[in-house]
Amino acid sequence: ITQTDGDVTDYEVVEREIDPLRQRYEELIHRPDYLHEILENGACRAREIASRTISDVRIALGLREI
Repeated sequence: ITQTDGDVTDYEVVEREIDPLRQRYEELIHRPDYLHEILENGACRAREIASRTISDVRIALGLREI
């Protein structure tokens, strides 16, 4: 392991940077209902956007709506 600023190693710098991400992961992994809700909301939004996009494509191609 190489040294960076003073006595701080590269590992310690990386560890310090990813620690907040690890903590957030630990918080979320223990809340499956909340994660499921986030995924459901995202899927709903994605379906709405995809539906509008497909509709726009059909109109642009002169295809009738189904």
